[in-house]
Amino acid sequence: MGEEISLLLAHIVILCARTPTLGDGAAFCDENATNNPIKISDDQCRGVAVILHYLFGVHFSFLFLEGLNNYSINTFIANGTSLTGRFKNILIGICVPAIPVLLTALTNFKTYIHESTCWCNMNAVNFYAELLPAALICVPAMVLSEATGMGKYKENPKSLPEKRSSAYTSSRGALVVIPLSFAAWLVGMAAVDRTDLSLYSACSILNTILG
Repeated sequence: MGEEISLLLAHIVILCARTPTLGDGAAFCDENATNNPIKISDDQCRGVAVILHYLFGVHFSFLFLEGLNNYSINTFIANGTSLTGRFKNILIGICVPAIPVLLTALTNFKTYIHESTCWCNMNAVNFYAELLPAALICVPAMVLSEATGMGKYKENPKSLPEKRSSAYTSSRGALVVIPLSFAAWLVGMAAVDRTDLSLYSACSILNTILG
């Protein structure tokens, strides 16, 4: 549930404030376009970038935790319940992504944006500060999801067959969801950064498949 909620919130923010012009109503207009929506300040725009950095970090973290949970349930590690417990699981998913976001915001807050994006300046170090943690989370999540269904594991006698079946099915779906989600995030970021209509279209297609 955490990955869905964080992604929904991120999409709401993107729809409203992905560029300095609220609603992005003039994204493809020149500087003389009339009736443009309200513009936000640079610091407000950077605040939006920090929020998006955090929300997508939470999204990918919960995808990893789901992969870990599915693996532990489908093997002998856990008895059908979450490996860390629901409360700890939520705490990890919410708090851990704040670490790279905080470090980036403290050291490179000014370079989060440029004149056409409030998401991420892909020409600055901020891009790598977002890309590398996301990749380091998604790759192990994919490995865990693949490992969950690779063979017949010894069953924990206390585990429930329906729980193992659900974990297996979820892990198969994650093999599609994780790369699609990562690709949609990256393409969407590039679309806003470059104000590229073809990338916007590609992002829409990826999100349609993902949805």
